[in-house]
Amino acid sequence: MDVDVRAGIGLPELLHGGIRFNISRAHYDFSLGGWPEQNRFSVSANYAHHFGNKWKTDLTPQPPWYMSWGGTYLFYRTDFIESHDVIFNARMGRDFNILRSLSISVSLGIGATVYHDKFELQSSNNSYDIYFPILPSGQFTIAYTFLKDISDKED
Repeated sequence: MDVDVRAGIGLPELLHGGIRFNISRAHYDFSLGGWPEQNRFSVSANYAHHFGNKWKTDLTPQPPWYMSWGGTYLFYRTDFIESHDVIFNARMGRDFNILRSLSISVSLGIGATVYHDKFELQSSNNSYDIYFPILPSGQFTIAYTFLKDISDKED
């Protein structure tokens, strides 16, 4: 098992940092995110299945391509409104291993808002609700692997 510390930007994760556990042909990741100078906060969890042995390198025992499924809770607050959303997403992505301990991940897919709640804290003419039931989902992250087990064997 490998353990990565990650930082990146994504939708719906926002600017985020987290941890990823790489186990054989799968990974599990958890992150916390936010947006500078705004009251936006995210909590995310994902599962992914890796495939594509043809493109494997000596830097990792895990195939580089993956399909991931996950969910994100988003919180947003201003002086006038508060909003809560839960978004499930499905993505296809790829890990690019630069060194044994350094990699970049890119993924693209689609997200579905399964819960949306917005309420007014104060009346305002500028209080509007932007809600997208289906939205694009994507992520760009840089990872540092600090526990690397390169002796993993294929299933």
